[in-house]
Amino acid sequence: EKGWPNTTYGVSKALVHALTRIHARDILQYTMNSGVTVNAMCPGWCKSDMAGWEKPPRTAAEGADTAIWLATSPDCTITGSFFADRKEISWK
Repeated sequence: EKGWPNTTYGVSKALVHALTRIHARDILQYTMNSGVTVNAMCPGWCKSDMAGWEKPPRTAAEGADTAIWLATSPDCTITGSFFADRKEISWK
């Protein structure tokens, strides 16, 4: 079913995506194509004190891979998007 998520967590994630797009639009407008990009990404379920150390399949380094990839990408045309595992994920 489409529409708003039915959990507080789900709504917060939808709002993060919307805010990402708003910031991307505003930065593009005010910096006049300076190459600054704004994207959101999901690190996946990573081992941590909060998530636990046994069940999550990813290390912190594996979770950071997409963030590092985005931060070091020479492609400044990708902005206002959501990524996981180095792939753009549609949230429409």
